Amino acid sequence: MPPEAGSPEAWLEYARSDLALAQQPRMPAVRWEALCFQAQQAAEKAIKAVLLQHGIEFPRTHSIERLADLLPSSIPRTAELRAADRLTVYA
Repeated sequence: MPPEAGSPEAWLEYARSDLALAQQPRMPAVRWEALCFQAQQAAEKAIKAVLLQHGIEFPRTHSIERLADLLPSSIPRTAELRAADRLTVYA
């Protein structure tokens, strides 16, 4: 996990890595929940990267909804962003 004071670029690098893992074909021994966890981590870290880029402090939380609520109003709350909150339970 990137350090709390890391750069937005570092957080995005970790988010992309987590997303790549989440998109791997599921092997029989891998639980769906493990892939969902990686997807949740990708979404969480991507949002945190945007918050850092905008100079917005964020709490230590895995809640996608709570983090998304901190985003600047200039960033649209797309259906995909709202739906990503369903991943929070896998964190």
